[in-house]
Amino acid sequence: MIKHTCWKLSRHSLRIATILLVFTGLSLEFKTQQQPASTVWRTDQTRLSLRLGPARVHAAENSWAFVRQSATWANANTDLIEAIVTPIKNSGALNYKGTYTRTVTTAKGITFTARLTVGTAADAVTAQAYSGNKYFDNKFEMWRASDNAKALELFFDTLTDLSGDGILLIYNLNVLDPYIYSDSMVVESYSFKNGSSRVQVYSWSSAYSGGKSGASYVNTDRGRVILDTMENDTVLCFKAVVRFDGTNNFCTGAAGNEYYALSYSQFFASPNYATARMSLQDGAIDNTTSTATNNLCNGTGNLGNLKFGLFDGNGFVSDGNEAAAIPANYLAGTRVNSLHAELGTVGPDGSWDDTTKATIDALNVQFKSTAAP
Repeated sequence: MIKHTCWKLSRHSLRIATILLVFTGLSLEFKTQQQPASTVWRTDQTRLSLRLGPARVHAAENSWAFVRQSATWANANTDLIEAIVTPIKNSGALNYKGTYTRTVTTAKGITFTARLTVGTAADAVTAQAYSGNKYFDNKFEMWRASDNAKALELFFDTLTDLSGDGILLIYNLNVLDPYIYSDSMVVESYSFKNGSSRVQVYSWSSAYSGGKSGASYVNTDRGRVILDTMENDTVLCFKAVVRFDGTNNFCTGAAGNEYYALSYSQFFASPNYATARMSLQDGAIDNTTSTATNNLCNGTGNLGNLKFGLFDGNGFVSDGNEAAAIPANYLAGTRVNSLHAELGTVGPDGSWDDTTKATIDALNVQFKSTAAP
């Protein structure tokens, strides 16, 4: 199998936050009939902080905001998964097949019905990130109690690692926090092992309404992010394609969808040196690797030729760098170019690695079931 030439990510806050979800104060408690009454599954202070897409594509550091936003988002998804599955693992609840339901209330006063189902392998589960069906052993679900709107689904086999079918997480931003998100964006996060590498694939689609402000999403209605660990978990390889609906009109004269593409390679070890490439194009995904070509709207709009961007643990360092000017302690530009050239293609691994325009345009993330308990 061809491997990418490249998940721990830096947790620094961002200057630009186009999507921020804070889901706090969740406390869940489940008691099973088979276990002693003192055996409890409980989670406290679950927090999800989610950021997507650049708020603007001009001004040097702001142009590259998604480099750090993606780090925050990936960590947030991981934290949410850990906040749910760790108490389940510690309680031993997975040793007892059955269904356990609980009503919970967040710090914002939103009440949810939560349900843990142990032993669901007979259920065929599809996803945007893989083809065919997978049969997860267990699932965790949440519904908003006021109207039974589905908020979250989590499918998994084991909690010790990502073996088997991995972990599939799906959530709706508006249902989780309607005070922040007036429009529904449904996000799918799939984490799994690919040989010796760990992979996370995020896909999303939005029911954005032009009649609303859209400020939360900056009109980002489709997208896919791929994170892959390489070289014995010493290097992160990142690829992303984000579709804007044209409302932002980043590219002068653009009337249709615009596509933002980003690739970078980052060392896990501090100070987390990273080398990045990005592009923005009207109606197409630009995976040009030549720095002689301005791949920001074909040079229109005075956006400048950013070439290679450099980052460390403190954030943005510089851009406009030629490959030969990249310091030796950063990952080489040729390596990042190899990643960037895969954007807009099916990728070396297909399916989850697919960032073609047709695939991005067709993304339609949905819950597997919506019926409340």
